[in-house]
Amino acid sequence: IIIYEHINRIRYTGYRVLFYIDKYPECIHPRFTKHFIIDTFRFLQEHLYFSFNGTVYRQTTGTGMGKIYAPSLADLKMGYDETRLEEILEDSLDTETFNHFITHYGRYLDDVWLMWRKSWSHHIPTIMSIMNSLDPNIKYIFETSEEHEDNAVSYLDTKIAIEEG
Repeated sequence: IIIYEHINRIRYTGYRVLFYIDKYPECIHPRFTKHFIIDTFRFLQEHLYFSFNGTVYRQTTGTGMGKIYAPSLADLKMGYDETRLEEILEDSLDTETFNHFITHYGRYLDDVWLMWRKSWSHHIPTIMSIMNSLDPNIKYIFETSEEHEDNAVSYLDTKIAIEEG
């Protein structure tokens, strides 16, 4: 997915940034108030302009690719969705499955790497469905090693395969 073009600016700056401000207040410098941070993000997202062929345009959807803060917004969005996914899975899976199903989870911005126990593969459609229900503007793409002849997947321009032996 290209997350930058799908970040809903007003809604995003409201509850997602507020979520992290409330969750980690110790990370906010005392000179910044909660309202200042939200108002700043809102201002930056409402005043996106770019030039193309000598004409200046105002961007009305998404966030500005190439803006210095865009990766941070994508990171906040993905982190928020991860938190929601974890809460939903914790409520919908039994404790044993929830605690042992996923063997490795990693993320770089909007690229996620997930390994799970093969014996619990029947839970993957549930996770896919939940992830794709978190935000109507974002659709996650899932790729498994079983879909490829060489049992490998690509992640951040690297081909990864698990070989038994």
